[in-house]
Amino acid sequence: PHPLPPGAAEAMVARAMGEKRDSDVWAMDGSAQGLAEVLGLVTLTPHGGGQSEVSYWVAPAFWNTGFASEAVNAVVVANPHGSRTLFAEVFQDNPASARVLTNAGFQYLGDAECFSVARAATVPTWTYTRKMGLRDMSTNPVVIRTARLVLRPLEPGDAGWIAAGIADWDAMQWLTTPPWPYRIE
Repeated sequence: PHPLPPGAAEAMVARAMGEKRDSDVWAMDGSAQGLAEVLGLVTLTPHGGGQSEVSYWVAPAFWNTGFASEAVNAVVVANPHGSRTLFAEVFQDNPASARVLTNAGFQYLGDAECFSVARAATVPTWTYTRKMGLRDMSTNPVVIRTARLVLRPLEPGDAGWIAAGIADWDAMQWLTTPPWPYRIE
């Protein structure tokens, strides 16, 4: 929800940095290019059975810049969880996010719905999947570099950037909870 309640960004960063975190979260750091330190976030959540979910958020000031595509593709290529299958879902009223996934090699799987915290309602989504090759699993979030970004684990100071970057409900889509587990044979 926008605006974020006091302490919400700090709590999210603390969870993402915790030893018992359930996801790996990377900040899209644009400071090397003279941009904001946190342009957005990419999250990879393991769901067992060699499956992980990719989610992402980009601050509205950086929409339509290619940063989401660049970051998602970098995480897919790195495959730090060694996943056999990646999943992602986007709201059906956000075709730009669907293009991010198809540009990263995801295939449309089907329609679903999930609860949106920002909208306080269940909304229709499109679900995408990508089959992956096998590789060794990383036990910690890795630093991933692209041409314009450094994807790095979150740090305590990132909370302020995150809170400042959230301008409306659309920016909060990464807080939705998809129906898991998906089964792909």
